[in-house]
Amino acid sequence: MTPPEIPSDVIDDIIDQLDSDFDTLKAISASSRIMRHLAQKRLFKTVYLNCYSRCLPNLRLLARASIHNPLLKTYVQYLKITISPRDFHNTELITFISQLTRVRALHLLNNAMLFSDEWQSIPLPFRTALTQVMQSSETLRLENISDMPISNLIHAQNLKTLILMDTTLTAHEEMTSPFDSSKVTSNSTSSIQECVVQFSLARFRPSRNSSTLKVLANMDLSKLSSLKFITNNTANVRALEKITRNAHALKSFKLQVLPSHHNIHLGYLSNELLRALYPILPSLIRLELALCGIEEELASLELLQSLLNPFRDYNALQEFHLRLYLRDEEYDVLSLEDGLADLRNLFRRTDLNWPSFRLASASVMNLDAGILSEDSHKHQVKSQRSDISFLSLLR
Repeated sequence: MTPPEIPSDVIDDIIDQLDSDFDTLKAISASSRIMRHLAQKRLFKTVYLNCYSRCLPNLRLLARASIHNPLLKTYVQYLKITISPRDFHNTELITFISQLTRVRALHLLNNAMLFSDEWQSIPLPFRTALTQVMQSSETLRLENISDMPISNLIHAQNLKTLILMDTTLTAHEEMTSPFDSSKVTSNSTSSIQECVVQFSLARFRPSRNSSTLKVLANMDLSKLSSLKFITNNTANVRALEKITRNAHALKSFKLQVLPSHHNIHLGYLSNELLRALYPILPSLIRLELALCGIEEELASLELLQSLLNPFRDYNALQEFHLRLYLRDEEYDVLSLEDGLADLRNLFRRTDLNWPSFRLASASVMNLDAGILSEDSHKHQVKSQRSDISFLSLLR
């Protein structure tokens, strides 16, 4: 007697419950003909190719398996590659990467200690394979890459999220590009909706970073709705205006100024920030500022008022998040509470009490050392912190 077939929706539910249980998925793939396809789709959804050729034994197994089952390559949706010069001329690796046509998220990381960080230093076959993967990607994260041609991003028509971590861009087209440079124009259509840019390494001069922002601004940013900018140099904030002038649909803007060996005076920073914000004030809904300054400036509420006053004439803004990171080690918890009390009084003033606005959150932190970054788990910060929610702030 033939056993009854399991309904397909039941099989889907079973596999969904095992999405992160790789051992069980491998067992199912090896033993169940009915569920093999669904199990393999989850097993090969994410692929990490690490440096120092440590991934090559597994890569060879995967390459051989994909010969017998070509569908395996179509299952890869998230690809993370740590660039290693040892693998630049590995034909199996290049062939495998070039055959990945359905990658939705590409994370390309260069360990700058290994070799030159310039994109052109990567051999052409390897560059071409990586560039082809970019074309299908909806999310692209580049770390420690120098002089990435902007044409590679412009041709990525599916790109919705762009993350540049200590990466610089260039307008120069590489001579051996697989694309026609005549098609690259400042008016090329872009689908980028979210962009994150971080400049935190000393090896890049501010002029290089500002040049990158200028190159990025040449893209079509008409669909950009969210921009997050992390920097340790005020000059980079000034260059942001190049982007905001072309990002007329921007709804969310976050600026995080990291601690550096120079004291950043918030008064000077606020002037540069306002220049960058003015082009997007009519459309901005959410504003988040995380600023590192010196202790004395917190007492100057005119600084905060100068940051907020321009928004009185624009009713679109709904949320404002403020973080102040102070460098004075003698700034104790009691003083932090006093500072927040002053901030509360500032928001009670009539001239800052417009209907659509709320202070979503506010906090003050005293930094001893390190870098505070939501995107990194490598840095530790010793701090004294006091937080209040917008509800308690407006009581």
